[in-house]
Amino acid sequence: MTILSLFSVRYAGSESLVDDLCQKTRSRLFRDTDIIERCSLRHHIKPATLKKALYSGTSVFNNFTHEKEYATACLRATLADLLETEGQIFTGHTALLLPFSLSHVLRIHITAGHRWRIMQARAMGTTEKEAEEEIRRHDTITALWTRHLWKKPSMDKDHFHMMLTMDKAENPLEEILETMAQPRHQITKEGRWAMEDFRLRTRVELELNLAGHDVAVDVFQGRGRPTIEKKFPRPSKLAEELHSIVRASPGVQEVEICMGPVSADARNYHRYDAAVACKVLLVDDEKEFVQTLSERLRMREYPSHAVFSGQEALDLLEEDAPDVMVLDLMMPGINGFEVLRRTKQSYPEIEIIILSGHGSETDRQRCMDMGAFACLQKPADINELKAVINEAHARILKRRETP
Repeated sequence: MTILSLFSVRYAGSESLVDDLCQKTRSRLFRDTDIIERCSLRHHIKPATLKKALYSGTSVFNNFTHEKEYATACLRATLADLLETEGQIFTGHTALLLPFSLSHVLRIHITAGHRWRIMQARAMGTTEKEAEEEIRRHDTITALWTRHLWKKPSMDKDHFHMMLTMDKAENPLEEILETMAQPRHQITKEGRWAMEDFRLRTRVELELNLAGHDVAVDVFQGRGRPTIEKKFPRPSKLAEELHSIVRASPGVQEVEICMGPVSADARNYHRYDAAVACKVLLVDDEKEFVQTLSERLRMREYPSHAVFSGQEALDLLEEDAPDVMVLDLMMPGINGFEVLRRTKQSYPEIEIIILSGHGSETDRQRCMDMGAFACLQKPADINELKAVINEAHARILKRRETP
């Protein structure tokens, strides 16, 4: 029996359809929540991290940390371990992780016209205004996820076998059952090989991610093919390291390193080491100064991001908290003192280094009393700032290791 991969837009009326499919096919249903729970237990990754990967944009630090790629690799490996040859229905964002190469997996996109979706929402007791906002939010989240997976922000029909429009379909259940019965969606010997290649690919992806690498990888009949698509000063050294990691994965028989096209705006390649990398948020209204400082830290392999006001910093913390914040005091609007107070109140684990050219001894003592890690005077020597950031990060790591 064919396996189903179903992705539905919000308020398309897919819930009853999924229930009917489970009954008709006697299939076991796996929702995002099921995959997240299993993935968290198997790979020791926080559910909040997995939800962030599925339902949020990419972190401003992600080019260094590869957090989204690692979470995605863990989710994909969880799916691969669960995957059988029949009797399964996968729904939600995680269902899109199943590759198109699995011919016995029928991929269906369930959608509906906007007014029809609003009517469905109102029938469920949701106001039109609430429904409009929820539909917009859900569609935005979906666009972020598909861009991450396929480099496209939309549901391209090339990624699905069926595009099912609920307000136009006469009998969607029968349409799906008839398509499931087609020979091209039944498991074959080649399909079993493809499933084993998928399992091996997910293991290789995890090994590369755990080693701090972010590269696309494919596996076909035991041959691993990582592809380098970013700028790297010594690509031969990177290729050698990737070859060693992939070749050591049980089940890989051959390795072929591919050099993909590198666009003019491609970012530099960064290998991530969680033991030493520290996410640094720089907050200062002097744009030129703070952008230069951020670039200097990045050149020294510190994941850093700059914002230019206290409000920007506080907004960012809700989605993308750093390890260390380097904070100016005298800024228009919400000043550094208020940012320090609010941050330590809501995110006490963030260490804050004050870097200001206007603070007095009284200001310094006030900041220390409010929980600042250290206070430095502008212009700080980059090596001195690095040393203090390292000390702050060491405190964070020690705190995380403490039971």
